Amino acid sequence: MKQQNSSNEIGGYDIYGNSKTISTMQVELKAEVEAGKRGEGMTQDELKKNSEEWLTRKR
Repeated sequence: MKQQNSSNEIGGYDIYGNSKTISTMQVELKAEVEAGKRGEGMTQDELKKNSEEWLTRKR
């Protein structure tokens, strides 16, 4: 049987290793989904162009 998680439990970590609670992650996810619905963000073509630039070796 699956246990429900407390919203104050650690749900993950950021890229710097700082812990994030489940409730914090839920708030951040909701904000990102709403931004996407408003059309904010990057198109697939923009992502492709940017990622090609990231992968290009700079000298």
